[in-house]
Amino acid sequence: MKQDDEVARIVGWLQGFAWAVWMLPLALMDGAPLVDGEACGEYERNVNRLAELVGLGKE
Repeated sequence: MKQDDEVARIVGWLQGFAWAVWMLPLALMDGAPLVDGEACGEYERNVNRLAELVGLGKE
């Protein structure tokens, strides 16, 4: 039982981490850059292009 609880805790942490990584580009697409500057703008353009390719872009 103790081992099952540990596995469940680790799987839950990994799911939370994966969700955070997934949501980061979505937050940037909504116009909330984490840092100012050209690098962020380039990243946002790349994310928007990727979103268009998979059909999630703004129309």
